[in-house]
Amino acid sequence: MKKSSRFRLFELIREVQARNLGVDPQEVMNDILEAQQAVRSEQSGDQTTPSSRRAEISSEE
Repeated sequence: MKKSSRFRLFELIREVQARNLGVDPQEVMNDILEAQQAVRSEQSGDQTTPSSRRAEISSEE
């Protein structure tokens, strides 16, 4: 990874962290998982909704 790309990645991480100060970490993780699943579903053409997948993950724990 180029140094400039790495710098931008960490810059974005710091921005996201700053916007989520004081937010419950589990809520942030749920949002991340939902967005991740939506992208994966879109790429694969899967019809599973993010919230139904999140329920599957919770029941596995």
